[in-house]
Amino acid sequence: MSGVKPYPEYKNSNVEWMGIIPASWTVRPFFSLVRENKRSNRGMVEDNLLSLSYGRVIRKDISSNAGLLPESFETYQVIEADDIVLRLTDLQNDKRSLRSAIAAERGIITSAYLSVRCEGVLPRFVAYALRDCDLRKVFYFMGGGLRQSMKFSDMKWLPLAVPSLGEQRAIVSYLDRETAEIDDFIADQEELIELLNERRTATITQAVTKGLDLTVQMKGSGVEWLGKVPQGWRTASLRHLLASKLKYGANEAAEFDNPDWVRYLRITDFGYDGKLKDETFRSLPPEVAADYMVKPHDILLARSGATVGKAFIVPEDSPPSCFAGYLIRVECDPKLLLPQFAYRFFQSTPFLDWKNASQTVATIQNIGADKYATLPVPVPPVDEQREITVYLDYETAEIDAAIADAKEAIELSKERRAALISAAVTGKIDVRNHITAELGAA
Repeated sequence: MSGVKPYPEYKNSNVEWMGIIPASWTVRPFFSLVRENKRSNRGMVEDNLLSLSYGRVIRKDISSNAGLLPESFETYQVIEADDIVLRLTDLQNDKRSLRSAIAAERGIITSAYLSVRCEGVLPRFVAYALRDCDLRKVFYFMGGGLRQSMKFSDMKWLPLAVPSLGEQRAIVSYLDRETAEIDDFIADQEELIELLNERRTATITQAVTKGLDLTVQMKGSGVEWLGKVPQGWRTASLRHLLASKLKYGANEAAEFDNPDWVRYLRITDFGYDGKLKDETFRSLPPEVAADYMVKPHDILLARSGATVGKAFIVPEDSPPSCFAGYLIRVECDPKLLLPQFAYRFFQSTPFLDWKNASQTVATIQNIGADKYATLPVPVPPVDEQREITVYLDYETAEIDAAIADAKEAIELSKERRAALISAAVTGKIDVRNHITAELGAA
């Protein structure tokens, strides 16, 4: 926000989360700035299917919407370019999603969304103001408390700070340019993370399928997708390398967070860095958890959903923990297969290819314990497994540190973006002269 200053005079907005606003601005209720869209798609007057995703209104392929017949889309609503879309459903369970965006084109959206059209104000200014509310989580506590969903009638008294049309144009122009620069930087960091992940996977794959000695003689593994392996290795089904049978976890709701109980491990607890997240902590009473306890070096595999195949190895210093039903426990026999080596194999390209070919798709992707048990695993001598895991710990640590730096840069950029939007749409910064100076320089 360098080069911008505050307004010369402020007043109290009388809105706690908004604070002070420029003296010339007014606070107006949402309903005085917009009208609700209620145009039905009856008769299929429009077939450009749109959806709200990650804070953007995006186009979807209407022919690929499984289970929806053409007449189903007649219940959708028609929106125009510059209409604003809000998803005000599942408020109790989903507190992370961005819930507002502006449409760039005409199309249809589900009637579960709220759409509004601006009157007397710039749509993009209102879109930015709503994004500020969105990021502040203002929507979640409107209408007298936390609700599962809201309608326009619940939103109508939402207070927004409104400057003159000229100031709205200046703010929109400033934010469009500044946020575009931030978004470009974020995109660059995301591309870097993708490249680093590819390098990480390639490094792991080379080590767990070909070993560290590039001069060693190779032989056929007997498994087409695994290819050749070093001469001294063998290939065995996972079931023959275990100290106990693969086991499913507890089918219990994650509703407790008692720190004195046993931690209840779920797929949402596993961070990208292989560590447990503190913020997702849940627990079960010891008597309920008793049959589902894990030990250090046990591996947990996701068996369903978008994360199917994701692996987590229980760390040495793990507190007493049990695991949930959508996970499968893998207890390796260390005389045959080191858990650290198995964990790395579960991050390799051949395993990912096997996973994609093996999963059954009903309503969700799934790989059961019986299927995991048949997984062919390359098995070097145990001493060589140990050398490979030490090597990979060193190599991936450097890559993981670079990924962590990029992720931190993205989070800081998102925070800066949110702060910039908030400051501009509530008048904490005055961008009028900033825009004028730039136009003059051009």
